[in-house]
Amino acid sequence: MGDYFRLVRWKNLLIIGLTQLFFIVIDPYGHYSIDRFLIILVTLLTAAAGYVINDYYDIQADRINKPTKIFIGKSIKPDQSRRLYFALVILSLWIGYYVFKDNIQFLLIINISLFLYSYRLKRWPLVGNLVISYLCALVIIVSNPKDSCLVNSYDNIITYFSFFAFLISMVRELIKDMEDIEGDKAVGYKTFPIVGGIKLSKSLGIISLLSLILVYFYAAFQNINHDD
Repeated sequence: MGDYFRLVRWKNLLIIGLTQLFFIVIDPYGHYSIDRFLIILVTLLTAAAGYVINDYYDIQADRINKPTKIFIGKSIKPDQSRRLYFALVILSLWIGYYVFKDNIQFLLIINISLFLYSYRLKRWPLVGNLVISYLCALVIIVSNPKDSCLVNSYDNIITYFSFFAFLISMVRELIKDMEDIEGDKAVGYKTFPIVGGIKLSKSLGIISLLSLILVYFYAAFQNINHDD
């Protein structure tokens, strides 16, 4: 059972849940409806499904990149991981249908994007990085009580934090690709560090960090003007 929790990255899920809960707590309008808490549950189920399918398609590369952290094919059979993936997706869509109602296609697109990322997109330079970074930004965006599919934020907090999430995730994904370059190259992936080299990847990471700093100072400047 412990390996199942590690497979779905329970620590990452905890961070995701607490992040979304944070935006409920600081909501100045006091939108504490059950739908907002169900959005957290749907997000956690969707993210967990994404982690499972990612590990399923990454078995060969992970045998080189992180051999001590492989669960599928060892303590968890591939068939079991597939069943777990489909169960998580179906459950997230079932609950999501109640929450998102006419916008259920939004959640469906996210699940499809996570599958395509694991199956193909992560093997292409920058494409997978951008997809995951955008989906990380959506974790913040769907915390918005007014419209779960649009950036319609209160006091621009949602907007700024979604930018932060996007840029931080971009840096993190580039670092992961650089760390996993040996295994990714062995299985034929064409990630950015493999195609562009480590030096160019570091430069892109630095640019992302500088962009993050600029967004931070812009947000701080806007807040000062707002207070005045």
